Formats: sequence, structure tokens, C-alpha cells
Amino acid sequence: DAYELRVAADHELGDGWRGTVGAQYVDIDFEALGDEAFVPRSKTKATSLFLFEERHFDRWTIELGARAEQQKIDPDAAAGLPSFDETAISASAGTVWKFAEDRAFAVNVTRTQRNPQAAELYANGPHVAEQRFIIGDPNLDQETAVTADVSLRRTGEGIQWTLNAYYNDYSDYIFERPTGEIEDDFPVFVVGQDGAKL
Repeated sequence: DAYELRVAADHELGDGWRGTVGAQYVDIDFEALGDEAFVPRSKTKATSLFLFEERHFDRWTIELGARAEQQKIDPDAAAGLPSFDETAISASAGTVWKFAEDRAFAVNVTRTQRNPQAAELYANGPHVAEQRFIIGDPNLDQETAVTADVSLRRTGEGIQWTLNAYYNDYSDYIFERPTGEIEDDFPVFVVGQDGAKL
């Protein structure tokens, strides 16, 4: 069972800035039942604040964004697992240069954090949909990424297209690693973290 509330307000500031400010609240009561119950019951509560601002100049647009998300996950006490309680902070900055009537070039740089989810922290059993026996890690840290991307695009009449290039550099990237073992007729995967580049 999940409930989500999100409020946002558009605004304009002096000197040509405009944007959106808002808040989001998520409350999840998760329980897997039956033979496929590979994650213990847990309650997740997340509160977020976010802000996006942009300003247009003649041929340029500047875009700035930020988000803070406080997340708490409490597993069922009978599971004997620790709670997770962290705040993830993300920020972005970008610019768009409209160098022709129907063409633009954009550059964005972001630093994002992602809190692990209940299944990544507490899984311990066969995940039939994935055909894997998954073992989570209750001591996972936040996943952090620094990303740069550029794009060239054509809009307007006729053929529209976009070319993108990006680079992501992760620390503590969360992934499922095969162990080579078999449990309940499924290959065993453990959730872990490591640096990653995409």
C-alpha cells in the first residue's frame, strides 16, 4: 500500500528568473506474501523538497535544480534487520544555446544521490520474476553519481532529431553480483556496491 502527496508552485522572480518549488511525501507499507516473499515486511517514508529555476537570455537559457530527499525504511522487527535513515541531496546546472532558429546545443552537469530501496537492503530469497536468489545488504550506502551530458537537437518543421552524449561516474553504485552458487534451483546474486562508469 502506498500513498503519495506532491505539491508544487510555479513562480517568477525578479530579473527574469522563473521556476517551480515543491515538496513530496511518500508512505509505503510493503509486504510480500506466499512462496515468493523474498523481502521482509517494511515501511518506507520519504520526504522531499525540490526547486527548479531557469532564466532566458537572447539565445541562451540557464537551468538550475536541486532536490533533497529524507528516506527512512523500517523493516519488520521480527526480521532483526537495521533501519535505513539517510538524506540524499542532488543538484544540477545546465545551459541551452539556441544558435539557429531550429537548432540548439545543451550542456548539463549533475550530482545525484539515490537512497537504496527495501529490496536492495533486505532481500533474502528467490525472486521468481528475475529467476534469481537475491541476498540484500542492510549496510548499503547511498549511490552517488556525477554526470555530464551534451545534446544537439533540431526542432521545427520537417525532420526533428536529437544527438546525445553522456558520461556517468558513480561511487557506491548498487548492483546484483552473481556468486556462482545455486540456492532453491536459482543462481545466487548478492547486492553490492562499487565504482562504475557509464
